[in-house]
Amino acid sequence: MTAGRTLTMKPVQSLGSCRAIAAKIRRKRFWLTGIVGAGALVLAACSSSASPASAPAQGPAVKGGTATFGMISGQTPNWIWPFDPIAYESVPNAEDFQQLLYRPLYMFGNNGTSVTVNYALSPADAPVYSDGGKTVTVTLKGWKWSNGESVDAGNVAFWLNMMKAEKNNYAGYSPGALPDNLASFTVTSANTIVLHLTKPYASTGSLTTS
Repeated sequence: MTAGRTLTMKPVQSLGSCRAIAAKIRRKRFWLTGIVGAGALVLAACSSSASPASAPAQGPAVKGGTATFGMISGQTPNWIWPFDPIAYESVPNAEDFQQLLYRPLYMFGNNGTSVTVNYALSPADAPVYSDGGKTVTVTLKGWKWSNGESVDAGNVAFWLNMMKAEKNNYAGYSPGALPDNLASFTVTSANTIVLHLTKPYASTGSLTTS
């Protein structure tokens, strides 16, 4: 999915080292975002102190408008599907495509310093744990895709099935985590899916571990 371009990967690293790098990228995305944002503020302050510039003209917000922004050379997004293989695991792909198009089941943070789950911005309600931490019930809120179809439990089941079938082609896969720790799951209603885990988990972490 490179829109007419071909990406050639050189076998310079082992699969294990690539997965380690991918995991580090995922862990540091929000941290990097904060650092980049802080850096931008510092640069803006330095620029304004040296030579004040007039603010760009601002018009009314337009639904469906076009936003144009600069990219670092050689770091443009080139993989739009959120199930990304190691060859396409990058911050531009994750932040410039996937996070803008596909809301994760649970969002973190509040555009500030918080790193906790933000349920108000999440497509699902808080998970409910039972059976000593081995069963997790997730209820979707009934949000809509851009085409008007519902974001439902069937979508979550699709993702879990894809992870199980293609885990070795997913950059976020970590042996022992999802889907390895998932014994089975059941879609009990249009908006509810029940996960049966292989061992007990605390009520934080297990669902948010890639």
